[in-house]
Amino acid sequence: MYYLIARYYNPDHGVFLSVDPDPGKEDDPVTQNGYTYADNNPVMKIDPDGYAAIGLYFIPGIGQIALLVTGAVILAGITYKAGSWLGKKAKEYYLQAQNNKQIRKRIEGLEKQIRQHKEKIARNPRAQSRPHWEKEIRAWENEVARLKKRLKNK
Repeated sequence: MYYLIARYYNPDHGVFLSVDPDPGKEDDPVTQNGYTYADNNPVMKIDPDGYAAIGLYFIPGIGQIALLVTGAVILAGITYKAGSWLGKKAKEYYLQAQNNKQIRKRIEGLEKQIRQHKEKIARNPRAQSRPHWEKEIRAWENEVARLKKRLKNK
């Protein structure tokens, strides 16, 4: 049991044993009960008005625990935010690497097709399908240029 200047506090039961000397506010009946604290919300132990929040840190024993818990909550929040940011960056890096790998694979495939079709044209320069193959080669070369530009911009 602790004497907190104006009244006694029992940490085992989590209650004040003496009546609160503050009579409360006339327009707020909950504050007029001499044995309530934290606006009659002992489960959450919050004080929405802020009158008793800092006082908790000055209760011997409980104050140290409250300070440790507050520090742990703040540290956990910082750790969570840092971990979330780091995880997001790692995911972006991984997805970027996967995307670049797919782009390079596509470029290799297109370049192989271009070589094969140029060889066909070289072997048979008078073939009727030559204009068609040349058109295909130009389209593939444009696609390769576009993909290479995309890789450089990343």
